Amino acid sequence: MIRIEFALADLLRLRFAHSPMAEVVASCLALRSRSARLVPASWRARVEPLLRGLTTLGALVPGPTGYVPDFLTPAPGAARPTLEQELRVVAATPLDRAAYEVDRAWAGHRAPPQIERFAADPAAALAATVREARRYFALAIAPSWRTCIPGWTGTARRCGSRTPRMGSSAWTGTR
Repeated sequence: MIRIEFALADLLRLRFAHSPMAEVVASCLALRSRSARLVPASWRARVEPLLRGLTTLGALVPGPTGYVPDFLTPAPGAARPTLEQELRVVAATPLDRAAYEVDRAWAGHRAPPQIERFAADPAAALAATVREARRYFALAIAPSWRTCIPGWTGTARRCGSRTPRMGSSAWTGTR
């Protein structure tokens, strides 16, 4: 069992947020997993062809090392950031950082042209990533986004209100 200890100062800085870019990454990873448990067959059938057409995003999530570049999931600046707020943060990623993280995701593997572009023209590669993430979200996630928010918000409120008295078990379900 993993045990995580928090000091009071850590708990006071704890925030719950729901990130659209984290959903983009998590859903891409779920599609790649081939697990019927993680992805309903009807959603997979509708969404999987979309990801094949998004060559940069599809090559980044995940790279062959299993690492997903961190710049794709910026720390949310609010409890419910919008996709556009997060895409502005992704687009503002320092180019050397983006190139480094993409190289790390593909270390030791032959990279396709859309990945090599991060070394040759990182600004263009980053712009393509932002465009593809926006398109993927619109087609794959947005249709169900509004119906999911109340559940996520309720969970965050319950966990957040319990954290001061229960610690991390409020959101991990452990004791």
